Amino acid sequence: MKLIAIDVRSKSNDPAVRAFVEFVDAMHDWELKNYSVIAPLLEYRRPAADELEDARRELARIFERHLVRGRGDRRRLDSNGIGYPPTYDADRDVIQLEKSVPGEVTFRYLQMVRPKSKLRFIVRKMADAWRLDRGEIYDARRSKWHQFVI
Repeated sequence: MKLIAIDVRSKSNDPAVRAFVEFVDAMHDWELKNYSVIAPLLEYRRPAADELEDARRELARIFERHLVRGRGDRRRLDSNGIGYPPTYDADRDVIQLEKSVPGEVTFRYLQMVRPKSKLRFIVRKMADAWRLDRGEIYDARRSKWHQFVI
């Protein structure tokens, strides 16, 4: 299978690429913003209920806008899934086109910082827009793709 490199900032990208990069950018911005607020509170075990709830609401809005309704592993809403460096960074990481068929595009996403995960995202054309259907992470020891917590 031949992977095709994507210039994520190209104005000529098709709608599926633009939709995926918009999702990646939204998640990147969410992690950066909320890590600087929530991580210190959690580290010092200070009550952070309001801040955590604000972050969850913001994340839910991102999911509502970018994910297929009812699809994708959304457990990040129930955890403190905020880290540094951020999971998503379209300018740091490598995004490649793996497969494209009418109504569905698969992207390979390679993290360039630890843990250097190899991810795969499937984007589907819905009635209103292209939306993320699911994410998968590659387990090199088992040579197998597994569901990924978006």
